[in-house]
Amino acid sequence: MVSKVILLAGLFFVAGPAYAAGNEFFNRVYLSETEALKLQMNAPGDRVVCDNVRLTDTEVDQVKKTQRVRMFTKSYRVWKFYKSGENRPYRYAIFLQEPGQHEYMDLMYGVNADGKIHRVDLLTYREPYGGEVAGRRFMKQYEGRSLRTNKFRVNRDVIHIVGATVSAHSVSNAARRALEILRLRGYTS
Repeated sequence: MVSKVILLAGLFFVAGPAYAAGNEFFNRVYLSETEALKLQMNAPGDRVVCDNVRLTDTEVDQVKKTQRVRMFTKSYRVWKFYKSGENRPYRYAIFLQEPGQHEYMDLMYGVNADGKIHRVDLLTYREPYGGEVAGRRFMKQYEGRSLRTNKFRVNRDVIHIVGATVSAHSVSNAARRALEILRLRGYTS
């Protein structure tokens, strides 16, 4: 009996650090913020300016009500992209963290001035499975879509990936949140 207790205690002692190290394995970084911003640019010489946006309680309530999404923070970083010599931005990018099955994923949404999504990138994914949502094939489904033309419903407007259904819902919810924040703040039409 004593040897079984010692054996079990030894297994828990050994498994503890292995489990902690295993969690780090699921922290897959696909792009840095800088790399994702470069993918949003039309040309290498374009100027990029960052705005720190803090939503009011009224704006948070409006996003929740109109888009039926949860709000996790009031503060966001919005990058504005300008062509060389231009004073009006042609595109905006917003960084969002969206919950997955267990952990948050980091996403960047590039949105043209007309309110249509230019590009979506998954920067960091922290789940043991479902990372296929990082693929261009999945993310291209969002390109060219806007709040006027799309509700971003999974399996109607957006085809999910088997084993990544929660992640597909999260990417769609974040798309609605990103588009509504940019529209509400007057960045896009």
